[in-house]
Amino acid sequence: MSTSEAGQELCVRAAKLRQQWQEEANLGKAEDLFRQAVREFPNLWMAHFGLGELLLLNAARSQVKSGPECDEGLEELQKAVGLDPRQPEPLLKLANKLAATDTDTAERYYTKALQALESPSDSLYPTDWQAADHFQFAIGAAEHNRHTIAVDAFCRAIQMNEDYAGKYMPSPDKANADWQSALEKLGKTEWFEQREERDNMLQNILSGKPLDSEPQAKQEKGGCLGMVLVLICVVVVAWFFLK
Repeated sequence: MSTSEAGQELCVRAAKLRQQWQEEANLGKAEDLFRQAVREFPNLWMAHFGLGELLLLNAARSQVKSGPECDEGLEELQKAVGLDPRQPEPLLKLANKLAATDTDTAERYYTKALQALESPSDSLYPTDWQAADHFQFAIGAAEHNRHTIAVDAFCRAIQMNEDYAGKYMPSPDKANADWQSALEKLGKTEWFEQREERDNMLQNILSGKPLDSEPQAKQEKGGCLGMVLVLICVVVVAWFFLK
């Protein structure tokens, strides 16, 4: 086995553990393996990317936005890009993590990532995981008025993972507007139609108005039937006691 193959095998082992993140111990084991890979194979982009991504994941899980772990994570991602700028994963992750604080740099990384995606490349994690990077970059870009690239990034996220068409809705107003533009661009207007129906129903309930004529008729019919059943029960009980 070559040195490169041995390093990749070590990274793959670590990545499998990281994907089972629900088990807390797996993340610690994965970090140990990635650090081993960085020590033994310092010129392997995959090792630096894996370690950087995991450190930033740990920081996010702890709701830490700055500090030594975040700094080391970003440095490892930058090392990965320097070792192989053709790999989209570290570029996308950097674009994701820098979008809110350094939009200019994030956009440069994102543009390079799109160029890298046009050519075949290695991948440490499932490609649909990249949807989250597109989505988070889009939010940061939208908040800084980079609307064209934000809409494009939202589109890419939605195309990679349908959950981003409605399950994960960005909350900032600017980001939400660009996200809706992406849905319209992709022809996914059913989400808006469903939302409009829900909003109308809620408004009618709050205002005391009937939802529509058909449900109202069914409700009136059901109410009459209930009254008849109650009357029958009263008659039966009365007949039983009188007897």
